[in-house]
Amino acid sequence: MPSGSDTATPDEDLRRHQPAARRSGKARDTAAARRALVLLRDVFDSVAPDQRILNQAIDSDIPDFEDAIQLYSAFHARAD
Repeated sequence: MPSGSDTATPDEDLRRHQPAARRSGKARDTAAARRALVLLRDVFDSVAPDQRILNQAIDSDIPDFEDAIQLYSAFHARAD
């Protein structure tokens, strides 16, 4: 697509202006990240934060909300 085209997506526009070496490095990083995510998915079971977990996290004295969600999710999953 020509530069300045209204039909180019932001990703296409960014790729057009990035040096080729940077794009190939990003592709390697993306592939490595994907492999890591697949490994995590295959090794661990996920716990969906339900209303009970969120309420416990909100009501807790833990200052970091995301940490509280992780903690109460682990409790409910009976994680070690």
